Amino acid sequence: MSFSMLKKKVQSRILKPMILHEVKQRFTKLSPKRKNLFTFFLNLFISIFLAGFLSFLFLFFYLPHIGAFGCFDDCNNIIGGFFILKGKKIFTDFYFNHQLGMAYVSFFTQYFFHPETLYKLLLYHRVVVFLWSLFFSIWLFLRFRFSVLFFILLFAITKFYVFGDRFLAESFIIYPLVYILCLLWYQQTKQRIYRWEYVLTALFVWFIIFMREPFIPLALVLFTALIWKAEKKMQIISLGILSGLTVVTISFFSLKDMYQQLVVINQQLVSQEVGENQTGGIGILKIFFYPLFVLTSFPKTMLGQIEIDLSILFFAFAFYQTLVGKKYKELFLFLFVLGIACIRFVQPGTMFYHGFRLMVWYGLFITFVNLLIMSSPRRFKTIGITLFIVLILFSVFSPKSFMKEKINREEAFTVGYGHYFATGTVVKTLAKKDDTLFVEARDDMIYWQADIKSAYKYQFYTGLMPSQKLYVDARTEMFGKYPPDFYYGDCDEKTMRAKSLPKNRETDYQQIYFSEKPSCLYIKKGNVSKLTKQQLEQIQSLGYTIPR
Repeated sequence: MSFSMLKKKVQSRILKPMILHEVKQRFTKLSPKRKNLFTFFLNLFISIFLAGFLSFLFLFFYLPHIGAFGCFDDCNNIIGGFFILKGKKIFTDFYFNHQLGMAYVSFFTQYFFHPETLYKLLLYHRVVVFLWSLFFSIWLFLRFRFSVLFFILLFAITKFYVFGDRFLAESFIIYPLVYILCLLWYQQTKQRIYRWEYVLTALFVWFIIFMREPFIPLALVLFTALIWKAEKKMQIISLGILSGLTVVTISFFSLKDMYQQLVVINQQLVSQEVGENQTGGIGILKIFFYPLFVLTSFPKTMLGQIEIDLSILFFAFAFYQTLVGKKYKELFLFLFVLGIACIRFVQPGTMFYHGFRLMVWYGLFITFVNLLIMSSPRRFKTIGITLFIVLILFSVFSPKSFMKEKINREEAFTVGYGHYFATGTVVKTLAKKDDTLFVEARDDMIYWQADIKSAYKYQFYTGLMPSQKLYVDARTEMFGKYPPDFYYGDCDEKTMRAKSLPKNRETDYQQIYFSEKPSCLYIKKGNVSKLTKQQLEQIQSLGYTIPR
């Protein structure tokens, strides 16, 4: 039998629409016991497949990229956990203009895993992100089945473009948000919701609130929409749990310091983003019609092409649900939710450093398209599933896919994090027990590697802190009364002198050299004479010297 004849035979006997109909009919005729057994083994098989697939992605594609791009906000979260581990109190003892959740997740990660090297520190935090996504992916599938399967697969394959593999709050909150979004869809489409899920939603909303401040409105809108139609008893219980946990949580921290760092300082960042993206006034419509904005922007990046395909699927199935399904209110509600998720607007197709702002919207958008497809009639559902599978295959096999990149893990880590390791190791090698360090740049990971005290009252000195009198005065006081034994700051490209080292203190410090050129690291001149020959030889092995 030729291949063409075999192909026709398979098409005629297997791919007929009637075959699927017959299978469905036979399944409905099974006894309840056999149905449950069949469903159990099907769910078990898919769960095992998902666990294996996600593990494969992590080990063979995400892990080799562990050093890509170097430090980002994830390092800020990790150092926050490091300071808590050292007995410092968030907001009061150290500056932290993000919600407290990520610092405490990092604290527990470092407390239980005890990373001994910078690589292990980064690795353990990435493993925590992976385990979280693995657990939630399987659990989401077991709860919502095929209504979230394409979200699980596509997001896992493409989250690299929005930093979804990194130790960011967005990487954690996306999964609880997907859960609440699916619950809301089930409620709106008259599907079953268990009473305990309202309690779980309250816990998730509390978690989101204290993980990432820009998405508090999104979490509250989803929560309000969900409990609006719940029975009064569950409304009271859910509100009570959320309110109680919130009050208890903030009671452990200084409200004044929280307000200063989370509201006052971040308000400047919000104003800056609104101005840059022109989302003020009528420009705000861009976030509520982002899928349309995607189609009119023609983004050419890998992520942009995926966004275009998703937007086409969205409009096609949303149009059908509106025209035939008459789901006007439901679609308006979910468009509003997606708009709030897009509150940190970036241009379509933007990836990596600014693209992470779109991670939550991207994940919820995939989920919503998935829900629209699975709630359509069989013929349209089949078309949608086929197109989604094609999109997933494109994401894997496209020449632009990050999976096609050949990367040396050790080399990438050295390029991205070697600077923090070398500088921190030099400080650690030269420092005495009670010596202090002040890092005046975004290289806060040096604190972890050096493992000595920060001389600065608020530990960090980064971001918008130099524009705030409170933090500037604390810095002035530090240099005036207890100057650090080691100083690290941004260097002028021409002179290679630290740009922000106070003029009246320049003569107090000796610049340390790297590869016979001035580095941005300084040591007190009084400490140089106390260094041993062994210490100097140790830093020389890293390429550092101290001119005499």
